[in-house]
Amino acid sequence: MNLSSLQSLTSPLGDAAIAAARDLNPTEESFLPCLTKLQKQFDSDLAKAALETVILRKKAQTKFSRADSMFFTRAGLEMASGEIISRYRAKRFAKFDRVADLCCGIGGDSIGLASISTQSVQSLISLDLDPLHLELAKLNLVAYNARADFVQSDLIQDKPPHADAYFFDPSRRAAQKRIFSVKEYQPPLSLIDSLSPKPVAVKISPGVKLFEL
Repeated sequence: MNLSSLQSLTSPLGDAAIAAARDLNPTEESFLPCLTKLQKQFDSDLAKAALETVILRKKAQTKFSRADSMFFTRAGLEMASGEIISRYRAKRFAKFDRVADLCCGIGGDSIGLASISTQSVQSLISLDLDPLHLELAKLNLVAYNARADFVQSDLIQDKPPHADAYFFDPSRRAAQKRIFSVKEYQPPLSLIDSLSPKPVAVKISPGVKLFEL
């Protein structure tokens, strides 16, 4: 998945490709024969993106109630917080007017934070360095009729946006491998020092080395 294929997927032709891919009921094992069939109707890049979307939407059903209307990358889905978890966690931010979701990825936690906006949160800022994940987050919030201000920014170089509270989800992977040392997170965990004294919640690895905290 890249920005070009995502743009194609969200076009009328992309809708047709996803529908045709869904009819093939693709799996990881049947991906290649399904791709061969779909390439008879659509160009190779669109056919591949449509099949990946259908497969990932199936996987995402355990995390998101509106998975069939969402878009993902494989890594983005694996790292994303599920809807139930993100909504539960978001309740802690209900008293703040302006909340920033730093490193929002495909928008899992932004969905949860946006769900409390009708209660008290007046504005949500969803920020990420990756332009593809930022576009996916935009589409995925639309699937939930949710709103946020989206910002592409490198938190290693740029100042975090002004907010009353922050949710920080640093990258915990490198070269597709999970990171278990907080010293290797990107952006580094030390970013929270620059957010003080504002309230901050941080998502860390399940197998993190606790002595590093």
